[in-house]
Amino acid sequence: MTTDTTIAGRVRRIIAGYSNRDAAILSAADTLHELGLGDLESIEISLDIEEIVDAEGSDDAWEQCQTVGDFIKYAEKLAGVQAMAA
Repeated sequence: MTTDTTIAGRVRRIIAGYSNRDAAILSAADTLHELGLGDLESIEISLDIEEIVDAEGSDDAWEQCQTVGDFIKYAEKLAGVQAMAA
């Protein structure tokens, strides 16, 4: 089994860790609320993401992240990665 080392894969694993779900089944449309996560977990997720991309995001931008996809897009923006078309 290989590990997805892309930003998207790493973000999915971070969120999966907090939600006790398999990263492979997380959908970009899943909201943190649907995954049983609250504001504290959202802050912890954002801090973990900042660590993996080695960049600090704005609190306002992080607060706008509601879905797995939102976190992935913002992490890729912070990392300077062009998101691949699905």
